[in-house]
Amino acid sequence: MHDFFEREWKDLRERTRQTADYLVVPLKIFLLLEIGDARTSRSR
Repeated sequence: MHDFFEREWKDLRERTRQTADYLVVPLKIFLLLEIGDARTSRSR
């Protein structure tokens, strides 16, 4: 029984990490663009 839970937990954590990656990547890109935009418009 314990092994089953451990395996399920590992699987869940792996899936959560993959989902987090999918969400984090666009967020990082968005932030980079925002920061870059702010910098270029400020230097003008």
